[in-house]
Amino acid sequence: MKVSLEFQYFEGCPNHIKMWNNISESIKDLEDKIELKKVLVEDEATAKQVGFRGSPTLLINGEDIEGVPAPAEPSLACRFYIGGVPGADVINKIILEKINPQKSKKRLSDILLESGPLEEDSVTFQRKLREEWV
Repeated sequence: MKVSLEFQYFEGCPNHIKMWNNISESIKDLEDKIELKKVLVEDEATAKQVGFRGSPTLLINGEDIEGVPAPAEPSLACRFYIGGVPGADVINKIILEKINPQKSKKRLSDILLESGPLEEDSVTFQRKLREEWV
């Protein structure tokens, strides 16, 4: 079974190109194991239809890369990532986890914590995320 990636964004977003580049790099040599869908969110109706969390957003197998639920009132908005836009290495690790789930039982929060230098606020956020999942 292929891993589903859905990249949601709008053109005015200053970070959508960076996220797209990170996704593109993270899937090198994995193209046969994933399905990639690019969703341009151009209006409020589309935002509501896709449960838009803000631009840029990456869903992996329908789940937000940071575990953020769809908002009650989706709208065209920029997205703030406490530790910055997820890097290609982080995205790649999560994809590999989905491809080979039996090899490791790591959670997204573990991968994010291991992914490199983080600001203190980001670590605090990720610990809270981990506690919610346990």
